[in-house]
Amino acid sequence: MRVLRKFDEEFYEKVVNIARNALVLAKKGQSLNEFLYRTHHNAVRSFLEGNFLASIFFACIGVEAYLNEILENRKWMNLKLRLLKKAYQHGIPVTELLDEEEKEFFKKGIEFKPLFCERRNKIFHGDFNGLALQFHLPEVEKVKTRIRGKTYQAYVFSEIKCAYDQLLKFQKFLLKVAELKRGRE
Repeated sequence: MRVLRKFDEEFYEKVVNIARNALVLAKKGQSLNEFLYRTHHNAVRSFLEGNFLASIFFACIGVEAYLNEILENRKWMNLKLRLLKKAYQHGIPVTELLDEEEKEFFKKGIEFKPLFCERRNKIFHGDFNGLALQFHLPEVEKVKTRIRGKTYQAYVFSEIKCAYDQLLKFQKFLLKVAELKRGRE
């Protein structure tokens, strides 16, 4: 019961945080294009309904489509480090999609695979095992379990943590985009 209570408290904290950001974005809605606004709405709704992979999908497609549109790419570019670099050179706040360590790599020009992009690629291609088996991810926890008196180590993948991190990064990105658009108007 204690584990369930801890889970509920953590989950509801996440919901409150997501909802707070969604409210701020709704107030700045005129600063976002219709597609970004809708994908954000769908990402939040999916998260609240427990459709965590759908939430990740909408967060990713929102960023990918926005970057391709704003950069006026003649050929569609998938969400990868190359697209982030190009967007960054045009003043788009893509660093909001990165973890702290990744921001350091990004600023130093070190090649790496951004977690936001990796999640997108694994989910879009249906590689859920590949996503869950990346043991270094924050949403993969090493746990001990007992079966018939014998202790085993297992890795547990949390869709909730993954979706929360992805959605939070998407919201931070949208908030910065809305700020930039307001500053230009």
